[in-house]
Amino acid sequence: MLRTDSISDDTISKVIAHTYGSIRMIDDAIGRILDALGATDALEDTYIVFTSDHGELLGDHGLLRKGPPPYRQLLQVPLLISGPGIAGGSRTQAMTSHLDFVSTFATLFDAEAPASDGLDLSGLLRGQQSWVRDRLFAEYHPRADARVYNQTIITDRWRFTCYPNEPAWGELFDLEADPWEHCNLISESHMQNTVARLGDELHASMPPLPDAGGAVLGAY
Repeated sequence: MLRTDSISDDTISKVIAHTYGSIRMIDDAIGRILDALGATDALEDTYIVFTSDHGELLGDHGLLRKGPPPYRQLLQVPLLISGPGIAGGSRTQAMTSHLDFVSTFATLFDAEAPASDGLDLSGLLRGQQSWVRDRLFAEYHPRADARVYNQTIITDRWRFTCYPNEPAWGELFDLEADPWEHCNLISESHMQNTVARLGDELHASMPPLPDAGGAVLGAY
């Protein structure tokens, strides 16, 4: 984890500026792709998905880049989908996952979806549903420090994270009262029933597998 407490404000400002510049570069490139599709009359028949594999801390929580802590800035990534049968300009607050893509596009293409943990988002895209799931799961496999292996369950109210290799560590955030995750409630006595319930549900759905990460193929 790259902490900001030893980095000057001037350097952090440059980091933010360069990050915004890279986003602008991506936006411009996407614009050229859309222009090319429009020029060939293919735009109306094309599904377009814009998303990301992770977010960027960018100084939030005193951290830069990405890393083990599953803060909202890392897990809540953009997801824009357009194409035939999808109402333009519509938005949803429903929880979705990249796992849902296979089932979703199998439905949109009238194909048979292989078995997966994903859900079909086509009802959301067509305005027929307002939600598809009531919880999400996340897992972080470290390359260097086994202690920071963590598992997370997120509901509309809570984000609970445990560290199976360090049972004394953990995070519980009330996403209604504290949407940007500044007040960790994991040690509060009145939260222990919630901690136990979420922990049981997390491990029943996703048993800890701290050694399941892939081998390191390169380092920098």
